[in-house]
Amino acid sequence: MVMWYYVDGAHVRQGPISAELLAQAFRQGRVRRESLVWREGMAQWEPLEAHLSELPLPAPAAPAVPSPVAPPPQAAAPAADPDRVQDAGFLRRLGAYIIDNLLLGSAYYVVLMIGAVAVAVLAASGGDDDTLAITLGVAAVLAYALMSYFYYVGMERSRLQATVGKLALGIKVVDADGRRLGWGKASARWAGSVLSYATAFIGFFMAGWTRRKQALHDLLAGTYVVDKWAYSEQPG
Repeated sequence: MVMWYYVDGAHVRQGPISAELLAQAFRQGRVRRESLVWREGMAQWEPLEAHLSELPLPAPAAPAVPSPVAPPPQAAAPAADPDRVQDAGFLRRLGAYIIDNLLLGSAYYVVLMIGAVAVAVLAASGGDDDTLAITLGVAAVLAYALMSYFYYVGMERSRLQATVGKLALGIKVVDADGRRLGWGKASARWAGSVLSYATAFIGFFMAGWTRRKQALHDLLAGTYVVDKWAYSEQPG
C-alpha cells in the first residue's frame, strides 16, 4: 500500500496515511491543491495538484480551477524560516563533542608516542636533552592544533557538513542561510572555538541558553548547528 505524507496549514508534516484518507482530507478541505505532499518514489515534496489522479477521487469531488494556486512561501520552503528550523540542543552537541574529542585525542596520542620514541632515540644518540624536550613540547602543541584544524574544518565544510560526532548524533553545521560552510567561515568557527576554551568552557555552555543554541564560536562566525534534515527537501 502506498503511504502518503502532507504538510498541513500550520506547515507541520502529517502522515503516513493511505491514499483513501488523503482523498478524504482533500474533500473535507483539510488538504488543499497547493498543499505539499510526498510518497515513496518522489524525488521531493510537490503540490497535491500534480498527484490528484493518483487518489480515489470521483470527478465531481475535484473541481477544476483556472490556474494552479501558488503555494505560500512558508509552505514551499518551510525550512528556510529560522523559527521553524530544529536547532541542535546542548545535550546533542555535548555528545558530539565527546565523540570527536575521543577520536581526535586517540589519534593525537598515537602521534605523541611516535614523537616521544623519536626523541628518545635522538637522546640516546647524544642529543641535548633540554633542546629535545623543548622541541617535543612545541611539536606536540603544533601537531594537535593542525590535527584539530583539518579535522573540524575539513569535515564541517565537506558535503557531510559534520564531524564524526555530529554525524553520529544527527546534526550538522550551516551558515546563516542554511548553506554549507566554506573554508573561510569554517576556519573562523574553529578559531572562535579557541576563545570558547579560553573562557573556561563558558563559550561552549552558551549553546544551552542562546536563542538558537549557538556557542560563542558560532556567534563569532555566524554559524548554526541544526538537525541533519534542516534546510533539506525533507525538513520534517
